[in-house]
Amino acid sequence: EQWYHRRVRGDVGIPYGASLHCKLREQEPIPNLHIMCNYNGQKIHLYDVDVVTVSIFQLQEIVMNRTGLPLGSFRLADQMGREMFSKHTCNDYGVLPGATIYVQVWKGWSDLINATLEGNIPAVQTSLDPDKAVKFYQMKVVTFLAAHLGLLELAEEMLNAGVRADEPVGYHPGKKWCSDRSDPTLHLYAVHKATEEGRLELLRLFMSRYPCSIIVQNYRGQDALAIAEEKGHTACITHINTKQSKPQVLIPELVGSPQDEDYLYRNYCLVAKMKQWHALGRDKVALLNKRNSDGSYNTKALEARKSQVLPSQSKYYV
Repeated sequence: EQWYHRRVRGDVGIPYGASLHCKLREQEPIPNLHIMCNYNGQKIHLYDVDVVTVSIFQLQEIVMNRTGLPLGSFRLADQMGREMFSKHTCNDYGVLPGATIYVQVWKGWSDLINATLEGNIPAVQTSLDPDKAVKFYQMKVVTFLAAHLGLLELAEEMLNAGVRADEPVGYHPGKKWCSDRSDPTLHLYAVHKATEEGRLELLRLFMSRYPCSIIVQNYRGQDALAIAEEKGHTACITHINTKQSKPQVLIPELVGSPQDEDYLYRNYCLVAKMKQWHALGRDKVALLNKRNSDGSYNTKALEARKSQVLPSQSKYYV
């Protein structure tokens, strides 16, 4: 009840000797920015961002961490529908405090994403694009989103369909023309997302199917172990260290002495590299058997495959 100076004690029936309690009225904080997801109507409220200086890429990272959608599967648009590019700031687009920006996915993807959020495997399968290239990219996005949500059965279904946990989500086939090797979308892995969210069962699945996933690095130069240590997921750290501590192959000339501090890591990385090159050689045979119309070998397809299979950075090279 509000109090005014012109009121007296008798007006409200307060007896002599009564105790009065003073309470502060709390006002709910006002968000500095709103982000609306067009595919399901979810709204993200941001309170601790400076609308003047925040970059679009920082907002894209926030959307990825909140929704689980990998970079490249969505774009941000202002209230006028203009696409907002990562190298600019909100101030460049005239976004004011309290404004709303929108998350837009690829046309026709809303049903697929909503089915993934529900963990509905049959609905996901029926929502995939008939085009093979787009379909495979969609399955990578679904795997990444399943890693975020902890959907083990859905992730396993995608792996059975051909998705690899040691390959990045990459570009949409409609943007394959982009050759910027520094683009973060080239270094987003489902195994890292599972580690970041502490999804131990998914981490076990990815590492058991594809041991190479232990050495791939994200766009910040972090592998799965570094991400687990940063997030403080003890169970994930223990599992990764246990996996690395199992001797795989003993080649002293390549992995050094067992007394070396990083001996076990180098040992495991060597085996992972060998398996990567095995996969590359297998794909090379398949690709070279497919010749171009002039009879030459399809070397461009091989180089494209090589850039996807082998990570651009690694702690050790063999």
